[in-house]
Amino acid sequence: MVTLNLLPPREKSEVRLLYILQFTKSCLSLLLFITIIGAVVISTAFFTLETDFYPMVSGTTLMQRDTKDFSQEVRRLNMELRAIKEIQEGGVEWSKVLIQFTETIPDDIQITSLVLNKTSLKVNIRGKAKTREDVLAFQDNLENFPLFSDVIGPVSNILYPKDVEFQFNAQLQLN
Repeated sequence: MVTLNLLPPREKSEVRLLYILQFTKSCLSLLLFITIIGAVVISTAFFTLETDFYPMVSGTTLMQRDTKDFSQEVRRLNMELRAIKEIQEGGVEWSKVLIQFTETIPDDIQITSLVLNKTSLKVNIRGKAKTREDVLAFQDNLENFPLFSDVIGPVSNILYPKDVEFQFNAQLQLN
């Protein structure tokens, strides 16, 4: 069988052009359909992620805010504990020092003032004694006391034989 094309060349070119336009139209329609399907899929994914993402972010933000407050509280407590530890390590157990000190005081001695200065490591002791010998015995006890050094008393401590008011200065040995 033989096909004859009896169309004039001008109509042939119009048919060819019509065929190209139909093909282009089909391709563009297919491309538009695929684009619409893609847009629907992307929009659905976006809305799904949006509905799941925002609650998750807000929950995480609340958690971060809560943990931030908790972390700040822990830091503050740690600083306070370090300060307490430094005070305890650098502190002197004054009750033990005072107990040892009272054991050095003879019976006839009355202490009227005791000043212990931790920063300058100085001790000032004032008091009254019945006799000069009591003052000398107390001075000897202070010089042999392991927490005091350089015990110094003025000459006025031994001028009077009875009812002596005395004063001693010493250096603290806390180490």
